[in-house]
Amino acid sequence: MTRALGIDVSHHHPIMQFPAVIDAGVKFVGVKATEGVTFTDPRLLFHRAGLRTQPLNLVVYYHYGTSGDPRRQADHIMDTIGPLRDNERLVLDLEGEDVSDLPAAPDAILAWLDGFYTELLASACSDRRPFIYTSKRIWDMFGNPAWDLASEVDLWTPRYGPHEPELPAPWTAWTIWQFSQTYTINGVSGPCDANWFAGDESALREYVKPPSSMAPDVVA
Repeated sequence: MTRALGIDVSHHHPIMQFPAVIDAGVKFVGVKATEGVTFTDPRLLFHRAGLRTQPLNLVVYYHYGTSGDPRRQADHIMDTIGPLRDNERLVLDLEGEDVSDLPAAPDAILAWLDGFYTELLASACSDRRPFIYTSKRIWDMFGNPAWDLASEVDLWTPRYGPHEPELPAPWTAWTIWQFSQTYTINGVSGPCDANWFAGDESALREYVKPPSSMAPDVVA
């Protein structure tokens, strides 16, 4: 099976030529969007406009979580992106060498995550599954807790090299695997993160399809 290839971009390593990225075989893109309750990536609007002109299977906008009100942070990314197109999703980026900027106790981090995702699932992600980007190492730093909402949130997780990632406790499979931080590809300025989807392009297209029970006018 040939897994579908994706990349992550931000103002640190922006897309310079959108058609070149597609020609290089990229099927999905992660885009830095927001952080905390005020920061917006300087290249977000440029990336959103350009990617919406391209035949991509999936675009995922990510919010870097920080301490503070999780509902306000969820509102920040939703308000910044606006109505999602059929192939667009949202993800919380929960990572870092030092996670002291977020609640450290298991009950506290789960309450924070519940606040963030409850807001997403009630609004922009009511008709589609959001992601969380995290790793077993980070989850272990929070005490490796179970999480009730994990069944509604798909896992995007890193492990650099040829071996598949170890999984945080709440998940039994990954949906996106970030396999490199130093990937070079035509159309992107400098090295960027690269990812595999857990399936080929056909499986990715099926994954992105809205539920069959959804009325057409409900889809953003």
